[in-house]
Amino acid sequence: MNETFNPEFESYETEKILDLFNLSPEQEVDLKGDIKLFKGLVRIFVHPFYEQLERGGSEFREQGMNKVRKGIKRIINSTHENVPPLIFMEEETRINDIRQELKPELAHRAYLVPTYEGTSEPRLTSIDNPLENVGENWSRLINRLNGLGVSKVLIGGMWLEIGDKFLEEKTGLYGCVGDAVNHLKQDFEVQVSNLNFPDSRKEYQESQE
Repeated sequence: MNETFNPEFESYETEKILDLFNLSPEQEVDLKGDIKLFKGLVRIFVHPFYEQLERGGSEFREQGMNKVRKGIKRIINSTHENVPPLIFMEEETRINDIRQELKPELAHRAYLVPTYEGTSEPRLTSIDNPLENVGENWSRLINRLNGLGVSKVLIGGMWLEIGDKFLEEKTGLYGCVGDAVNHLKQDFEVQVSNLNFPDSRKEYQESQE
């Protein structure tokens, strides 16, 4: 018996990099099931290829970026059963860049959330200035994650900075990762992964003691 080719089914089966806010009903069911399997846990990476895409930079920066990048490559190459759902927050203008970074080695699905340039604030409204609608953008992302069954977030990426060296303040969280933690920790159990730059999970943990 001849089987009928269904291009929509083929696209669903082969597309591994998806828009978190534009899932089909089937994709939504799959994601909720994966989140439930990992007891509410997702991994979020904020601007994980920032140094590579934007600046290149010093040897210190290159070493830090390479550590994060190698760690992410290891994760996306791992089998689906060992990795919780992956969410990548990337600047809207670089969404296609991160697709190209992930696609060759991605062993399972990843979900994208666009952000404004130079900040981890999600770009989920039509307003161009990120400062004009901060609360609404983060609320939309938080509500989306809650609706999917998320209760825990393991977060990493670029940049995580502990404290403000100019103000001699030692415990606040800054940079794109730090800002995301500050917003997400109000609604979820948030842990910082060991894939951050320039500051580390150890430095974060020490700052919270």
